[in-house]
Amino acid sequence: MRTIRIYGLIAASLVLSHPSMSSSQEVEPDKEAYDLHCALCHGEDGTGVETLEKIVHVELPHLGSSRVQDLSDSQIRKVILKGKGKMNPVQTISEDEIPGVIAFLRTLKER
Repeated sequence: MRTIRIYGLIAASLVLSHPSMSSSQEVEPDKEAYDLHCALCHGEDGTGVETLEKIVHVELPHLGSSRVQDLSDSQIRKVILKGKGKMNPVQTISEDEIPGVIAFLRTLKER
């Protein structure tokens, strides 16, 4: 029984220390990756690209809004990888870039 607990603690610490599982506060914001994969639709400051909104008939939420900022890192990661609503999955982003993009999103503020 004790051995099972020890292995469980080791497994939990490995999962929590894995880069893709860490919180955005521990990762450097990656504006370069954001600009490459997200800014075309969401704008450099997260306000959304008005022309795209008109073409696709959708209102993009400001990425600094509470609607987005209240999401957990794993929820944002899921939106990036699977898409949501009219947003398609971001197929060009690598696993290594996602934490930095999420950390950059956390720096955005709604004006």
